[in-house]
Amino acid sequence: MKGKTLFRSLLIAGLLFVATEAQAQKIEKNYREDWTYSHNRYDAQLEKSFFGGLDFSDNNRNKLEFSKEYLNLEYSGILEDDELQQLFLMDLVKKYKYTNRYTATYEVDMFGKVTIKDNQGNWIEYGTDLFGNKIFEDKKRGIKYSIGKDLMGDYNYKSGRESASLKKDIFDKWKYTDSFGNKLEIGQETWVRWITQFRDEEGILLYLTTLFFRTNDNIMYREEGRYHHSFY
Repeated sequence: MKGKTLFRSLLIAGLLFVATEAQAQKIEKNYREDWTYSHNRYDAQLEKSFFGGLDFSDNNRNKLEFSKEYLNLEYSGILEDDELQQLFLMDLVKKYKYTNRYTATYEVDMFGKVTIKDNQGNWIEYGTDLFGNKIFEDKKRGIKYSIGKDLMGDYNYKSGRESASLKKDIFDKWKYTDSFGNKLEIGQETWVRWITQFRDEEGILLYLTTLFFRTNDNIMYREEGRYHHSFY
């Protein structure tokens, strides 16, 4: 899910975030035309970088750098749309307000491969194969996995001998199954909440495989940490 569709989810999350904040918060542009956020001694900003991307920083010494190429790939339209930038800032504030000294970079190389690194030693790379599946490589843990949508509209995950699927049944209910024998039927209310939190079906599938396959690992998954620290 890309662009405008993605930000409908972020808008919902942003509105929920605002509703839960009891006291006044301020979101505005400064004299440099960068977005700023201020609330209860917490300050953050989303500014344009020298190379045309966006950098998020706050007074907790967190800093995330999103290259222009990455934003065009994963957040289509954001660089030309003030509303999308504002929602993006709100989403980042929601994720990092209670985090300290976290840094990460989001970049795309000349071959279209995304590279994400942080100051905790995490390093993810992903690209797309000839069939449209995303191929991920977790450099820190030596894990490779693929995720994609097949011709039947089902979402499939595979990593070595591990596999999982997320599919809709004839009653329009989403069901998760995996090679460990886990089965989960996802209720409508939970599904709506997860779509907002994890952005799309692939994000939900990655979240569930993390829970069932690597419970004890701090895998970078969408917490709306599109990955909790805060990858991909």
